[in-house]
Amino acid sequence: MIKLKNYMEAQFGDLFPDGTDKNMLMLREDEPDDTVLEQFLHSGQKSLPVLDKEAKIIGVMDKVSTLRYLLEKYKSTVGVLETILNNTYDGIILVDKKGIITKINRAYLDFLGISEEDALGKHVTDVVENSRMHIVVETGKAEIGHAQRIRGKDTVVMRLPILKDGEVVGAVGKVMFRDVRELKTLAENLNLIESELKYYKTELHRLKGAKYSFENIIGNSEKISMAKQLAKQAAASDSTVLIYGESGTGKEIFAHAIHNYSCRRFGPFVRVNCGAIPGTLFESELFGYERGSLHRRPKRRQTRQI
Repeated sequence: MIKLKNYMEAQFGDLFPDGTDKNMLMLREDEPDDTVLEQFLHSGQKSLPVLDKEAKIIGVMDKVSTLRYLLEKYKSTVGVLETILNNTYDGIILVDKKGIITKINRAYLDFLGISEEDALGKHVTDVVENSRMHIVVETGKAEIGHAQRIRGKDTVVMRLPILKDGEVVGAVGKVMFRDVRELKTLAENLNLIESELKYYKTELHRLKGAKYSFENIIGNSEKISMAKQLAKQAAASDSTVLIYGESGTGKEIFAHAIHNYSCRRFGPFVRVNCGAIPGTLFESELFGYERGSLHRRPKRRQTRQI
């Protein structure tokens, strides 16, 4: 038999050698579980043993202490939610299944110009003009982005049903835009951002893309015409194109023109001045290299231009 003074240091299995612990609710110190606490409150069990990592009993909770713990945790959670709700810019309102206002945040009260006492416990239609919150409760269908005139202003609102176990128990509404002019301002800002993005894309393509086309290659001689025709054929192919010639003969312009004439003209144009790369480094500079045995790091390919 385990003496009372050794109770707190006993193993759980020692206290219940007959296996009665199999159906008994337990709570581990390092794994607090509110579900276990709630089950304990509704069970016929008188006390809830608290175990440490080694399954030693370090405490016992009764139903009064359990209720106190859950209540404090609930109050803390509600307090955080209240703070968030009252510090958000959007006006938010909640109604029950009868359309009675159960919660309304500070932003909505300020927008309506009323106090909390003027709203709570009253039907939503008596507080908010042109409201359809009670209709959303009846239909169970959300209404998003609807226009609603409130206090002489055309607002944009959202109404959502609140479901519990598949049943509508209320609705939540939010003033998305207090004035349609806010929506217009947002649309203008989005258009401005879109225009800037388009401009930067164009600039990026201009800076990284090929600058010249075949129209920029001036000349009507037979050789120039043949070179341009051959370059156009090369542009239509996916094969690698090698352009060679003396310095100053227009190799780079032809490279630009081939790129702009090909199906890859919307992609980046990589400029590499081969003449500036020493012959001994040409291959590794273009295609990368593998670290040799002199390097301590494992072998791996170092990619470069291509």
